[in-house]
Amino acid sequence: MCIANKIIINADDFGYCDAVNGAVLRSFQRFLVTSTSLIVNMPGFENAAALVQQHAVLSGVVGVRLNFSEGYSLTSAIRSCRRFCHRSGSFTLHSGRRLLLLSSGEKKAVYEEMKAQLEKALMAGIRPSHLDTHHSLHGQWPVAVLLAKLGRESALIIAEVFGSIGGMILFLFP
Repeated sequence: MCIANKIIINADDFGYCDAVNGAVLRSFQRFLVTSTSLIVNMPGFENAAALVQQHAVLSGVVGVRLNFSEGYSLTSAIRSCRRFCHRSGSFTLHSGRRLLLLSSGEKKAVYEEMKAQLEKALMAGIRPSHLDTHHSLHGQWPVAVLLAKLGRESALIIAEVFGSIGGMILFLFP
């Protein structure tokens, strides 16, 4: 049996703004990248979702980049968590901490926000190829556990885990 190896070169932050979206699309068209991760709560999301529908090169290679550090939250529960959000609903978390410990209320709010961000992508017609997090927040154990739960409940399969904490966790849809 022959097993083919595949190198995945991912372009982060698709959906961040129109300029980033254009750069990501050009990178695909020039065969510089093989995957991208879409942020759904940033100003360029609608443009990015339209590009996915318009360009076959983006078909099946767009994942969802769950974001808790920039832009605005999609759910009310996370807005009440001052560690994550300003009163306005904008995210303020910076993952520079060595260890992120979450209360049970914060865990519930983070998971609800994860589900809402994934749902927004699905509602825009995106069938994600993978999940990851902005600023590698999934390297924090409590977030990694919640990400794994979302993967299980969404019928996602864990494709690869590089390293332990601090590595990359990638989920692929079956």
